[in-house]
Amino acid sequence: MEITVSRNEGLEREWKVRIPAEELSKRLDARLQELRSQAKIKGFRPGKVPVSHLRRLYGKSLMGEIIDGVMAETGKRILEEAGLRPAMRPRIELETDEMEGGLEAVQDGKGPLAYKMSLEVVPEIKLQDFTALKLTRKVAKVEKKDIESALEKLAQRRRTFETCEDKNATAREGDRVRLDFVGKIDGKPFENGEGKDVFVEIPAEGEGGGFEKELRGKKVGESKMDVTFPEDYPEEVLAGQKASFDINIKEIAQPQEVAIDENFATGLGAENLEALRQQISNMLAAEDTQMTRAKLKRQLLDRLAEQYSFELPSGMVKQELESISAQISPPAQEGENNPPDEEKLKSEYGDIAERRVRLALVLNEIGQRNNIEVTSQELNHAIALQARRFAGEEQKLYAYYKEHPEMLERLRAPIFEDKVTDFLFELAEIEEQEVSREELYRDEDENED
Repeated sequence: MEITVSRNEGLEREWKVRIPAEELSKRLDARLQELRSQAKIKGFRPGKVPVSHLRRLYGKSLMGEIIDGVMAETGKRILEEAGLRPAMRPRIELETDEMEGGLEAVQDGKGPLAYKMSLEVVPEIKLQDFTALKLTRKVAKVEKKDIESALEKLAQRRRTFETCEDKNATAREGDRVRLDFVGKIDGKPFENGEGKDVFVEIPAEGEGGGFEKELRGKKVGESKMDVTFPEDYPEEVLAGQKASFDINIKEIAQPQEVAIDENFATGLGAENLEALRQQISNMLAAEDTQMTRAKLKRQLLDRLAEQYSFELPSGMVKQELESISAQISPPAQEGENNPPDEEKLKSEYGDIAERRVRLALVLNEIGQRNNIEVTSQELNHAIALQARRFAGEEQKLYAYYKEHPEMLERLRAPIFEDKVTDFLFELAEIEEQEVSREELYRDEDENED
């Protein structure tokens, strides 16, 4: 076997490998002898099938297995001897030009196997002293006004609507209208621009989209209205567009107030109103705890992103960009093939992809050096949580994860990240700061007055 380093630049490594025909043939003979002792073929006694006959029947398929096996063994040996950690799975490329007689000769055991293996290695990361990390944990206390506000929202969601009999009444804030509509842009109907018997609630002043706001003040009957879709409208083809609508309001219904009393509480399954308030308080406190951790984790990741700078494996960055593209792009219709614009994707999301890869490598390095692992019990618990969503299909789900290790890795990764995060929280110096719930839930990127 000949192994030659053909590339060693930055994080990139490449080897050329040549395995003589004699070695492949020897492995094939061993497999055929093993098969001979087990084979049951009509016309031959057990263990007496000629090897030449087995070679004709199974030679090529067995050689395919041997080639896969020898490449896996060789790759493992190369990495172990060089002490390298691959960032991603190695890429294998057969070099048929280097094979006397081509691939067919290799399959027949008469020619050498030649291929190249290339990969990017994990960069060297020098970890810093994590006890020097200074973080601020923001915590909020659930107050009476928070509970009452949640109660009011709960009551609002359970309110009923009563049809207004006054034909001259106009739609006001909080009312619900039932209408038909047909929308047009430049005189032409647009996709999803038509509806029948659609219910729309009139938003408060300054809230809601253009369509809902324009319904304020309308009466029962047919009319027209113009709407300008906001620039950040979810459907890009409509964002910023001016449209005209023919509408027919069939009904205006007014909300009926819901009394927040004992009957309201028992109707929701609570023992009484005070018990309902306690349930709401517990729920808000649990939400606050999750948000506190999320904010602290983001702060930690921001610190790590600032502190570490090193060359990134381009393959990992590309894979992360593809993942981002899949999340932001609408699903392709059957028969469509719309590959993303790589340059545009890199321009808009390159920094995000690089940050994610850098943090993943840093967290992985911390986990490995400190023997942090995800146990089989933790993985099984994660699968069990997934299984709750598929009642009656639990066994199929377990089998699926067993057959698809890449999907199991998707479950393992966030568990591992949380365990490393908890490890760093224990080392860091964390100052606790009491804040209002409004501040706790405020987006860090919002511009504050």
